[in-house]
Amino acid sequence: MRICIYSEDAYFTLGLAFHLSLMGYEPYVADPEEENIAQPNERERSRAIIIDSNKREKMERILQYYSAKKTRAIFIDAYQESIKHSTRFSMLVSRKLSGEEMAEEIIRHLNSSMPPICPLSLPERIIICLLLHGETPGDIGRTLNISVKTISHYKLNAIKKAGIKRVNNKSLLCLGEYLDKVILLNNFYRIPTGNTPKK
Repeated sequence: MRICIYSEDAYFTLGLAFHLSLMGYEPYVADPEEENIAQPNERERSRAIIIDSNKREKMERILQYYSAKKTRAIFIDAYQESIKHSTRFSMLVSRKLSGEEMAEEIIRHLNSSMPPICPLSLPERIIICLLLHGETPGDIGRTLNISVKTISHYKLNAIKKAGIKRVNNKSLLCLGEYLDKVILLNNFYRIPTGNTPKK
């Protein structure tokens, strides 16, 4: 299987490519700024793409060049220790791992038959996204016609499911970045998004 690595960090990319090649895989170091990310004859080839970016436009641009049927996408993320090995976060690999550990974790994800999943329900995702956009619980409650207590319940459930030990701005931002990637991959793989919040 060919593994394409997209990152703006050249040292990171070369290190990861080195470890993947030692494991017998065919890494390809791609320039995310290239106009033609995938060659026309390569678009239908079975592959994995490793994306080391939090810029949504860049992630969308990379994914649009590949066939969802033949591609497994994995994101490198500066995620917390508590969730980096969680099977619930099936498309994230922590950047805090060593090169060898990261390559092993990527291969573990690629060998898993589990599709990218989000452990959070749609209401939990909506609440977290609105909170990250600066909405107050009162504003969210009025907009969605639910109580502030229900909003708090969804927020705490989301944090608990994510395995986040400390609730602070940094952990919520990490969760927000994760949700952005989940939505992007759900669109790429055309996975349905779920239900609306209940009152």
